[in-house]
Amino acid sequence: MKLEIKNLTKTYGDLVALDSFTANLECGIYALLGVNGAGKSTLMGLLTDNVEREKGEILFDDKEILKLGADYRRLLGYMPQKQALYEDFTPLEYLTYIAELKEIKRKDAKKQIEDILKTVNLTQVRNKKIRGFSGGMKQRVVLAQALLGDPKIIILDEPTVGLDPKERNNFRKYLKETAKGRIIIYATHVVSDVESIADSVIIMKNGKIMVQGTVDELTKNEINPSDRFSLEDAFLNYVK
Repeated sequence: MKLEIKNLTKTYGDLVALDSFTANLECGIYALLGVNGAGKSTLMGLLTDNVEREKGEILFDDKEILKLGADYRRLLGYMPQKQALYEDFTPLEYLTYIAELKEIKRKDAKKQIEDILKTVNLTQVRNKKIRGFSGGMKQRVVLAQALLGDPKIIILDEPTVGLDPKERNNFRKYLKETAKGRIIIYATHVVSDVESIADSVIIMKNGKIMVQGTVDELTKNEINPSDRFSLEDAFLNYVK
């Protein structure tokens, strides 16, 4: 399974949001790091086919996603930066509703929902109204809906904004448990969110990739191999 992004370009007036962005992704967790305005959200919009591209290609297993259409969208799980929850729903009601929108058969949906609620540790509150949840619990509901339908590609846009350190740590744990056999793209400007879970790190600036590599590769000190940089230091070095 592979996702190929070739020379993807998007502008808004005089602003170049993405500038010939190219990357090849296979199974694993990809940390997409960049300050606000680096082009992360634009890339997410193009990958989910919510934004019209100007130039370039996005191929899933050698097939253009625009031609795959609904077949591609069924492979996607998307967790947007802004929560879109019906807070009078319970998690069970909300996930059942999302499963209907994703056209998942009711019999399959029931088992999937039970499994996902267990994965994100919401089983005990499955029948409680979402409006009474903490920020971290709401984020877990949004993650849960992204996991419905057993997606092969999961796209997360700043998923831990507003969470406290404990909730961030728990979110990383839930994500790691769901990563096997999937392409996960985790867009964030919070380096500590991805340092311990990313298989590959892509650092962006002004719509371009500045560098891509593993955490070990990006934190290696060429002058003194016995010493290492932090990923935060490496990130700041490329975006300053």
